[in-house]
Amino acid sequence: AFWNIRSLNKPVSFECFKDFIDNNDLDFVGIMKTKKESFHDSFFSSIGHNFSWNFMPASGTAGGILVGFKPNKFQIISWDIGSFCVNAKIMNLCDKFIWRLVAVYGSPYEQGKQNFIDELHSTLNLWNGPTMFGGDFNLVRESTDKNNGNINYHWADAFNNWINSGGLIEIKNPTRTYTWTNNQDEPIMAVLDRVFVTTNLESHYPDVQIRAAPRVGSDHVPILVDLGTTPSKKPYMFRFEKWWLERDEFQTLVAEVWNTPCHFDNPLDKWQSKLKLLRRKIKGWARNVNGEIKRHKKELLEEFDILDVFSEDNMLNQAEK
Repeated sequence: AFWNIRSLNKPVSFECFKDFIDNNDLDFVGIMKTKKESFHDSFFSSIGHNFSWNFMPASGTAGGILVGFKPNKFQIISWDIGSFCVNAKIMNLCDKFIWRLVAVYGSPYEQGKQNFIDELHSTLNLWNGPTMFGGDFNLVRESTDKNNGNINYHWADAFNNWINSGGLIEIKNPTRTYTWTNNQDEPIMAVLDRVFVTTNLESHYPDVQIRAAPRVGSDHVPILVDLGTTPSKKPYMFRFEKWWLERDEFQTLVAEVWNTPCHFDNPLDKWQSKLKLLRRKIKGWARNVNGEIKRHKKELLEEFDILDVFSEDNMLNQAEK
């Protein structure tokens, strides 16, 4: 999960933090804007959960990131602490898959945004393995990400350039239009909190999804991440089969999926959304076709076996051959 909690210095915020972990049974968590320069062991012990923690200290009372993992779910391989990001390379114990989680808190100030963008690029280039970026980016991608449509297009373009340069896939939040509000009588609302994954992480966890938790004690909506994993089931590896092209219904399926209306405006988002939908549809179609082929093959083998046994004592006529 990722959440800009606004502060962990106040008792009320700390209680919200503990409830957030308890109520959602979290296996990992990234907390932004902690406003804490350091954490004592007593702080972690009072949470009442067995997590392995690391943090990026706040600068005075500004910023700060806290990241934790349950050691019975993840093995931490390495940490890297930046100015805007906390990187953790980890291994999921359920399937031994190694990936990287990057908890992000972008600069809310104009003078820090270029440094933030630069760190996003350097973090992306640091390792080409499966990666998830999540947190409060303090940036929007397009005018529809803000309820008044008033955005800085320079930073939106710089943000989109980073996303496109890494071929990142944004995991959209289906439960909320906006993730932040200024809580005024005529509120300004925006999408500031996001989750992005690399294609090699999405291919291993094709069912990864996010949803919002109740916004209690903060002006930001918490984001819950579900990798879609179960310890006993190995992920289905998608592979294109040449024989699909020989079936007429395959081309019809592709055309229907590609012509399905898409609510995204960004061309890259449209492309990725259609590919993800196409892959899911093809998986179901291929399973059905494979099942039909296997049943037909089984029937042929049974018929062959009957004829084979029959031929041991009888001469087969031309039709039976």
